[in-house]
Amino acid sequence: MGVQFLIRVKRKLPSKKKWLSSSFLFLLVCHELCVGTKDFVNQRHNLRGKPGQGYYIEVAIGTPPQKINVLIDTGSSNFAVAASPNKDLDYYFMRNGSSSYKEVGTKIYVPYTQGNWKGVLATDLVKPKSLNVSSRSNIAFITESNNFFINGSNWQGILGLAYAEISRPDKSVTPFFDSLVSTGGLDNVFSLQLCGLVYKKDQMSDLEMGGTLTFGGKDHGLYKGDIYYTPIHKQWYYDIVIVDVKVGGTSLNLDCKEYNFDRTIVDSGTTNLRLPLKVFSGVVSKVKSFVQ
Repeated sequence: MGVQFLIRVKRKLPSKKKWLSSSFLFLLVCHELCVGTKDFVNQRHNLRGKPGQGYYIEVAIGTPPQKINVLIDTGSSNFAVAASPNKDLDYYFMRNGSSSYKEVGTKIYVPYTQGNWKGVLATDLVKPKSLNVSSRSNIAFITESNNFFINGSNWQGILGLAYAEISRPDKSVTPFFDSLVSTGGLDNVFSLQLCGLVYKKDQMSDLEMGGTLTFGGKDHGLYKGDIYYTPIHKQWYYDIVIVDVKVGGTSLNLDCKEYNFDRTIVDSGTTNLRLPLKVFSGVVSKVKSFVQ
């Protein structure tokens, strides 16, 4: 059974596109007008993950570089990595092992829907995997955490890709992607392709997920057809307005206000799809009609 949701809104740019199927998501975020036809083949397949634990990318931090996996999160704006021992982690970033580490000294606390952490703000050199540019970026080095890291998830930090408006402790902390654009000469665009489960050599118990995070544009080889755009309602989270929800091509036929009593954000850092009760009931009813 294939289930597709298409969300579109007619307003001015800045814009983004969201197209969701049962096993594939392509998300294009344009902080400015999307232009250009650059070749992004070398950035393909740079995401990995495990079911229910999110997608992560490898980054090299510091001098000499230390490789750290960070969760890709469009639902937050801070770039943060573990910097002290944790029972759920095999390793963490060694601050005293980087000659390019510069401590700002600001203490920082960030809560999420699930979990939280405390740390200290600093800067260091960062280079994402498969990208030939690096930048000096703000990084929160996590010294304490509660219900944040996941044992066996294989990521040791989080890469927030939302706007500076929700950076902690305040919006003066420039997000990583903004730093990368200003110092790396990239277009102010990134795109995400989240491909769902990949079965490994018939080992049903050993599952992983894959995908691509493209910095600086969109990879035309990863999709077919047109891109559908919807504007950002407010530049903090990727806050959008939903005008309809379809299941199997059939609309729920609800009033627009039912979809928008609460704000809707596009959040790659969560594995949950949260809906208002009336919308959820409508989706469940439609899905049941396909399986009965």
